[in-house]
This record gives sequence, C-alpha cells and structure tokens, in this order.
Amino acid sequence: MSASKRLIERRHAARYTLTFPENLPGAQARPAILKALQAHRVIVVCGDTGSGKTTQLPKLCLEAGRGVLGMIGHTPPRRIAEKRLEEQWRHATADPSAARHSGASSAAG
Repeated sequence: MSASKRLIERRHAARYTLTFPENLPGAQARPAILKALQAHRVIVVCGDTGSGKTTQLPKLCLEAGRGVLGMIGHTPPRRIAEKRLEEQWRHATADPSAARHSGASSAAG
C-alpha cells in the first residue's frame, strides 16, 4: 500500500474531540458554516477580531470531513492584505520585483 493511501486511512480512522465555545460568534454560526463547507470547496468567512475564525474554522472543517484527502488551507487576513499590496505594487510599477522594495513580501503572514 502506498504512503498516501496509508495517510488517507489514518485520517479516516482519526477521532477528534472537537469543542466549540458557545461564547464565540464562530461557534454560534456553526450550522451555517458547516452547510457552506458541504456545498462549496472554498468559503470566505469574515468576522470581528476575536470571533473565533482562526481557532474554530479548522475544527469546523474537520467536522465537515475536510482534511482527509488533502490539507485544510487557511489564509490569515494579514496574508491576504499582503498579497493585495504586492499585486498593487506590481501593477503600479509594471515591475514584478517591486514588491520586494515595498516591504510587502517581508511582512509577517
């Protein structure tokens, strides 16, 4: 059996104990987010700082059965902003290396 098949079998067999703090809006939106995860390969979730996006969404993905055949991807808002700034610099200067001079490519993400 190949290594990738063994990995998938281990992921299928994994049992997680997932808890969702009820005081977080991310946990309160759980049914709607699970429904979106089942209907779409990619979703975008917006919420206030401290709403549980970073901590609760990966658990919701696991609950929805994601992460068995591949990885769960999560892009923090700072990374999205960084990439947008990088694209703006490239467009504004018509220079693909311009982002290096903007500080965008060295920003924490």
